[in-house]
Amino acid sequence: MNSKANQSPFAGTFVPTPRNAAHRRSMLIDALAYLDMKATHSLIVFHHATQGEVTDAIAQTEHTADEVGQALAAWLQTDAPSYLDSKTRGRLINFLTQPTLLELS
Repeated sequence: MNSKANQSPFAGTFVPTPRNAAHRRSMLIDALAYLDMKATHSLIVFHHATQGEVTDAIAQTEHTADEVGQALAAWLQTDAPSYLDSKTRGRLINFLTQPTLLELS
């Protein structure tokens, strides 16, 4: 099996600017399907994905909100950029572990 088949489409690259809101939602689904927190972070922080888009995207993957929260926690502890301030970290945590997301799991 090709190891690239299990990699996020954003692996090793910068997340491109979405063409529109529908494209951003599609990219968010892809990022969350692979639990790619780097791409998810970029789509939320730099490309302004909304909490509703995040909730909808998680619902369209095979992952639970708990799995997404665990992936976020692991990423924040190991691979998150050092420039992330507490406000940005808090925003990511709120977006990916909000109460409506917890109801999905």
